[in-house]
Amino acid sequence: MKKCILLLLTITMLTMLTACGNESQSVDEISTNELDSIEPTNYYSEETTSSNEEADIENESSEDYEKETLEKNPQIAITGALHRVEYGDNVAYLFGTMHASRPNWFPLADIVEDALRRSNVLAIEFTTLEMSGNEIRNVIRNVTYLPDEERWYDIFSADVYEHLVETIQTWNVRFGRSMNPVHIMFHAENMLSFDLANLSRFNTVDSYLEGVARALEIPIIGLATMEQQVSLLYNVPFDVMLDKIAKFMSREEFAEAFTYSPNLIDLAEFYENNDFVSINEITRIDPQCCLYCTYIVEVLFKYRTTNFANQVIRLLQETEEPTTFFVGIGFSHIIGSGRSDEFTDIVELLELAGFEPQPLW
Repeated sequence: MKKCILLLLTITMLTMLTACGNESQSVDEISTNELDSIEPTNYYSEETTSSNEEADIENESSEDYEKETLEKNPQIAITGALHRVEYGDNVAYLFGTMHASRPNWFPLADIVEDALRRSNVLAIEFTTLEMSGNEIRNVIRNVTYLPDEERWYDIFSADVYEHLVETIQTWNVRFGRSMNPVHIMFHAENMLSFDLANLSRFNTVDSYLEGVARALEIPIIGLATMEQQVSLLYNVPFDVMLDKIAKFMSREEFAEAFTYSPNLIDLAEFYENNDFVSINEITRIDPQCCLYCTYIVEVLFKYRTTNFANQVIRLLQETEEPTTFFVGIGFSHIIGSGRSDEFTDIVELLELAGFEPQPLW
């Protein structure tokens, strides 16, 4: 069961933006003549309660890590299972992102960089470009705290309450008893997983794409709204929340489980090597293994994958002017979890709809 829960968390972090997002940066921050050496931006930075001093230390540590990694490791040609699909005069490039990064992933493979630069529109899972600061903060607050100022001891039984408090305290994270437990648990597990895998959770493949698009002044659109996406992840049904709490491990238990279960290290290696067959093999989960598993599979994977596929079809069929779209979505939605009875990916859904996606990787 621990192996199943850890794998679910790992895949969820790679197929869905795990941070709520910040206000977008200015297009002027990256000029076109800097594209050859473009660096990932901080667009999907995770909201944090640490002090400015702690943030500065973390930034310095991140810079040192990136420098050391680039010196020791050769450049990786990330293809993201790139596909091209046409409909009339419209074209869509489907690219599987990873909501994380390593310094030697950028720039991406030449064929990906070329497709991005020849595109007229960048379509990603969601964007905050059209949202005000207050709108973003309201969305974040709605998933960070329980509704109507509810407190844990008002809604949970004594044993659930005690397990939740005792387990969270092992993670040494800040929390309040009116906060959304799913938000706290997910981010605690998220941060430790990324640290254990030596992956950056701040500079992501998604944010790199946006940096290039802003530099080229390519319009950026979201396939869903920020509110829709983060609500699906954090505002889960009450019975699903209870199941997640019951399976919530201490920090020590989680770290131990990480060492013997398929994890971010494995998926990052497969992503680097364009080994999507292996990704298929290790990401097939029995949705009936627990209530939380069922929710992850049915809602965060199947529902969102189908919605993304429908949005791509809509863009191709309903855009009147000849347009090339570059679609960047978590890679398991593109091809990583398809070709099985339990999962269906975007490429497969487009094929079923009569399109002919052509692999370019």
